[in-house]
Amino acid sequence: MRSAVCDRRRIRCRGTWRNLDGTNGLPGPVISLFQDDHGFLWMGTWGSGAVRYDGDAMRVFGVADGMSGDTVWGISQDLDGHIWFAATQGVCRWDGQQFHSYGVEDGLPHHQSNYIYTDAQGRIWVATEAGVAVWNGKRFDSFGLSEGLSLARVEHITEDSQGGLWLAGDGGAARYDGEQFEVWTSMGGEELGFIETAVVDHQDRLYLGTEKGLFVRAPDGDVSRIRA
Repeated sequence: MRSAVCDRRRIRCRGTWRNLDGTNGLPGPVISLFQDDHGFLWMGTWGSGAVRYDGDAMRVFGVADGMSGDTVWGISQDLDGHIWFAATQGVCRWDGQQFHSYGVEDGLPHHQSNYIYTDAQGRIWVATEAGVAVWNGKRFDSFGLSEGLSLARVEHITEDSQGGLWLAGDGGAARYDGEQFEVWTSMGGEELGFIETAVVDHQDRLYLGTEKGLFVRAPDGDVSRIRA
């Protein structure tokens, strides 16, 4: 199996960039990226499905192949090596041979999935337009307003070193400790508004990318802000 595209040591040594576009077989704009355990680079596109790149050739997958949508907002991998996709009409899983699609009839709170994340325990979480859901091995268990999650729309998921799951979306951020949600609509005395993305660094600092700029929350709760 060829893994040149994902061999970081080779990329550093060469110090070169390669441009991938329509002339190389890329079918559309790329809006999500993921590297799997085999070294393949997966790309989610706007309106043209998902692409697997091995360093030489691209293989394109779409609705005709069994995907649940042609716009792919997020990609992740489970402990069995299966690749999961958050798409416009639900979630789908690639087992290496075929796609398995899941929608609201399988427990998702909304057909529009915005992001997909594998936590430290190997559980698959999906951010949707109406809360989040976690895969229980057979179907999805959903969390929304009735479970204490007041974010109507969830855009991104990340995790801290304590196993706390951070959710970011429309109106604020929330942390799930495995039992309950704690929600923040403001930090440092300022409204968070719409949060597009989030990440936790190695020092457990939470970064929230918002329309107002970047909010940074330290483990002790101290908040700083880098304005847009």
